Amino acid sequence: MVINHFFDQQKGGKAMTRKKWMSKRRKEDGKTVIRLSMAIFLSLLVMAAAMANTPEVPAVFTASLDFETQALDLDTGNIVERMPFGLPISDDTDVYMAFNAGRIPHAVIVPVGVSTEIAYMQGVAYDVVTAEDIVNLEFSREPPDLPLAPMDTVVIRTNSGQVFKLGNCEESESWVAFDYKAVQ
Repeated sequence: MVINHFFDQQKGGKAMTRKKWMSKRRKEDGKTVIRLSMAIFLSLLVMAAAMANTPEVPAVFTASLDFETQALDLDTGNIVERMPFGLPISDDTDVYMAFNAGRIPHAVIVPVGVSTEIAYMQGVAYDVVTAEDIVNLEFSREPPDLPLAPMDTVVIRTNSGQVFKLGNCEESESWVAFDYKAVQ
């Protein structure tokens, strides 16, 4: 007589056939798969929530403006050609770089937008300026009578109300290059 047992396993005093053992094993495997699936789902859910709550870091942009002949719209990054010593073609531009031959560096930042205002942070490096640093700054529509040096930062409130910091300046005989980014 052939016994139809894969093996006899004593569990709680009961012999288990191969069929019963496989059935039980499938149920346990199914529960394990469900548990793993739930754990993966919950992990993904937690990661998605964490990513949604992570503030987006504003991008740093680099621009180069020719002295007196180009203006920059900080909100869009558009550089607009303007007539030398004339008004910018677009009221949407925020600043241009004037040239002061009487000192080095020569660059002087000039607000040109209808309601663009600037605050000058002389001797304050661009990389260390945060949103908290600009809260108590005094903004003005008048250009500062100060050269724009590499270790200076200018904070600009644009026509749209967006606030940018501008710094890390480098100038040549005909242009000024700088970094800028939104700080609000």
